[in-house]
Amino acid sequence: MPPKTLSQADTSVEQNDAIVSSETRQSNTTTRTISINMIDTLMELNFAGAAGGVWKPAEGRHLEVFGTDDNIEPGIDTKENTIKLQNVNIKKAELLQTHSTYPFPLAVNVSCLPKTEILESGEKCTFTLFPRTKNDKTETLFTASDDVVAERAWKQKYSEYNFSNLETHGVMDVKAAPYAFLKDTHPIVDVIRVNPDLIGDEIDRQTKIDGEWYKVSRDVISKCATAIRKEILSKVTTHDLTNFHVTISRPGGQEWTDLDDLNIVRSHTQPKIKKGMTTTDINDLESFEAERMKTTPFEFNARIKLTYEYDD
Repeated sequence: MPPKTLSQADTSVEQNDAIVSSETRQSNTTTRTISINMIDTLMELNFAGAAGGVWKPAEGRHLEVFGTDDNIEPGIDTKENTIKLQNVNIKKAELLQTHSTYPFPLAVNVSCLPKTEILESGEKCTFTLFPRTKNDKTETLFTASDDVVAERAWKQKYSEYNFSNLETHGVMDVKAAPYAFLKDTHPIVDVIRVNPDLIGDEIDRQTKIDGEWYKVSRDVISKCATAIRKEILSKVTTHDLTNFHVTISRPGGQEWTDLDDLNIVRSHTQPKIKKGMTTTDINDLESFEAERMKTTPFEFNARIKLTYEYDD
């Protein structure tokens, strides 16, 4: 039987002092409008492979993009500031404007937002764009729930921890040993606290190493981490803005230079067809235009407004 998680304790998560700190953290709400601009040729995108069609802040500039306020000081990449950006709670995401000069549809994915649009192939993405379109109508991409008990409790005490770092942050590893040391503020320690049978005794009776580290078997750590991820973190909408990126691709996984669909090419050649041209002339024109399109720069632009919270 899996261990009880923090939200399943016999007493209220919000009232149990052993689970949630009596100190209430102050949440800061921030709004940023991100301007995304990509200009590439189809040949360049094809050559770049998986690295093509990706927009992200310049290297080391995430704090300038997402943290320019009094609580996350821009230009100072401290560990504390990075942890804040790695554990934000996105409250709302809006698509303010889009513009695409590409001659075919685009599937667009935003790293921190759910994929809610489903294509004919079964592929999922954040949103799609039709060929050669411009849209200034605001669209809501995501809205978070404001009343999630587990989320609120987790943010109050465990804001440093997330789905990916649960077994590394606040953990002192001992190579080749069947145990590791957990910091006394680690959420797994609180899970053990409400499940003393996991170690056969109350964890508060155990001796701390250097006054802050508990020795815990790897099996117990793994079991507790699995339970936390399943029962709590899967419901906590924290996101890592230090890894924010936007990706464009062709629906269905088509290569960028695949122009076998003549409708794509003909949309470019139609204005150039002159009276008296033979079928051969038109075919030659279409072949020429297809090759020219591969080296023509196309543009994708979008403005995304993010409203998010992080704790002091």
